[in-house]
Amino acid sequence: MKSFWKILVIILITNCQKSPVGFDELEREIATLGKEILTPKESLSFGLYFPGGDAQFLYLGKNRKYEARVLFSFPLIDSARENVTKITLWLYTQDTARYQFQIYPLTTQWATNATWRMASTDIQWLNPGGDFLNQVLATGLVQKDSISQEIPIEFLDLLLSSTGLILIPEMNPNLNFASFSKIAKLVFTYGDKDRAFLSQMATYLVNFLDTLPSNSFALGSGYVFRTYLFYPFQLEKGYKVAEGEMTITFDLTNSYRLRDTLELAILKLSENFWLRRERSSYEESPPVRKTLVFPRDTIVRLPVKTLLEDWQKEPKKNYGVYLVLYPQYQFPTYLLLKNDSLNFQINLTYLPPVKDRFR
Repeated sequence: MKSFWKILVIILITNCQKSPVGFDELEREIATLGKEILTPKESLSFGLYFPGGDAQFLYLGKNRKYEARVLFSFPLIDSARENVTKITLWLYTQDTARYQFQIYPLTTQWATNATWRMASTDIQWLNPGGDFLNQVLATGLVQKDSISQEIPIEFLDLLLSSTGLILIPEMNPNLNFASFSKIAKLVFTYGDKDRAFLSQMATYLVNFLDTLPSNSFALGSGYVFRTYLFYPFQLEKGYKVAEGEMTITFDLTNSYRLRDTLELAILKLSENFWLRRERSSYEESPPVRKTLVFPRDTIVRLPVKTLLEDWQKEPKKNYGVYLVLYPQYQFPTYLLLKNDSLNFQINLTYLPPVKDRFR
């Protein structure tokens, strides 16, 4: 008899309603992930001259792809002209490439944000690549860690009236570029005493000499190539971005790079691209960065989940992006991108809202 009552109690317990009194059991639908492929509505590559003053090193050289010149300025305003017996320029290189160059006196005021076209933000070079007198002050050769280059004393007045010095490389198709420290030293010797002037400004100017195929896409630094992309992305509120990847494919056979390790970045535009085109402003801090190792990384996938979430949150601020090599002021390099259907695709995975209902 006791066994009967035990069994009855167990049956009652196991069959009682577990949901709160007065409510039916809550049924939650299982949400499935949605997938979509986004392609850019607008895409364009362009090149532009870019300041090299923020670069870690200054690059000098000339081959079939680029020409790069180095500029230095020294605080010589209060220097004494009398009794100078010797002038020595000290340059410090970061490699041992044997590169020959000539030194000329600059004639136009310039700034560290100078480019091949512009001496400063508001002043244009009369001659692209720098305004200088047609007077060689000295001829140097890059061949070791430091270069001691004597400038003949008869050029003292030219030196004191100049706005700095420019290093012009000779053409050498078999070499890449020599890199210089931004610190240079000009030494005036007065008998047995020396007075040293450290460089107060330094930069390098880059010109692109090659020609890219028409309608091609490219990324580049030094002389900068950017690729503009615009995706008309809309995702309703309540939906969540689960994952997003942008695919980039490179054509390395027609590219030029000094190093096998480069960094790729995405920059968000802060205005409509077509208002100022190549001069459109963008946010300096990239939301996406990825290190590339060539020739391994010919197909790259960039994580753009955060970027898509930003566009979903503030669709009116979606002006598109720039795809760039980062930082843009580094050594001269360009990479061609394949013009195929896979390039620039974003694979989006999203989670629809989870619906609750009472039964």
